[in-house]
Amino acid sequence: MTSGSNHRRESDVGVRCRTAGARAMMRTGGSIVLVSSAAARIGLANHEAIAAAKSGVIGLTLAAAILWARGIRVNCVAPGLVRTPLTARLTANETSLKASEAMHALGRIGEPADVAPRWRALDSAQGWVTDRCSQSTADSQRPRRGTA
Repeated sequence: MTSGSNHRRESDVGVRCRTAGARAMMRTGGSIVLVSSAAARIGLANHEAIAAAKSGVIGLTLAAAILWARGIRVNCVAPGLVRTPLTARLTANETSLKASEAMHALGRIGEPADVAPRWRALDSAQGWVTDRCSQSTADSQRPRRGTA
């Protein structure tokens, strides 16, 4: 189980950053694309802190999209594990990597290039889509028992 202080830190930092960004856009309008996680939608063992924090991001997306609808569009992406410098400790461990790959419908973890097109689409200049949380197809199924 994740410690209470880690859970609070994960939640508090994210909400403060997003609120400050929205205040800066109130005059000019714009688009905010937040980052959630597939863990918020499918439930994974030993992911309670990230699931709780990233579920909050989905809730914030929906509420902020209504609150700031007159000028700021708010959406989010919710990928599964993506190979980045922040996930290097997990992906460098062969056992962890294989377990993660087994949880994904496509049998591999994501790459930044897998998420970027979705992010760009939600942040595009079209200016019409708001309150969406785009989950990657690789994570659309719950992990099989024994793989988490």
